[in-house]
Amino acid sequence: MLTSLDGVAALRNIRVELQQDAMGDYPHGVLWELLVLYDVCCALGLTRKLIRQVLGSNGAQYVHNYIKVPLDKLGARPQHSQPLIN
Repeated sequence: MLTSLDGVAALRNIRVELQQDAMGDYPHGVLWELLVLYDVCCALGLTRKLIRQVLGSNGAQYVHNYIKVPLDKLGARPQHSQPLIN
């Protein structure tokens, strides 16, 4: 899918606003918003280089590190010491 440079700039402006609003808590404080921006970039078919431009280097690295973590490390899957079904 083709996305204009204006579209990429608009997405980058959203990230800049998020970054300014988060102040010192960027990128951790706006992780969910960055994940949504990342998903939008992927849905538009942007290259990795353009995604990095949209998210900024810190945001892109933070999203990348978050996505690499297995769900059980994030607490999304419960850890059971015994099987749930015998």
